[in-house]
Amino acid sequence: MVDLINSFCVRSGQEKVMDPACGGGTFLVRAYARKRELAP
Repeated sequence: MVDLINSFCVRSGQEKVMDPACGGGTFLVRAYARKRELAP
């Protein structure tokens, strides 16, 4: 589910990601990984 949501939100690797209810940090970790995949 996290990867699906991040695929809609992180499209170019230039987006800033904020997760104010961080919890376990899953969204932030996966968003970072996706940004690294998309970076040239």
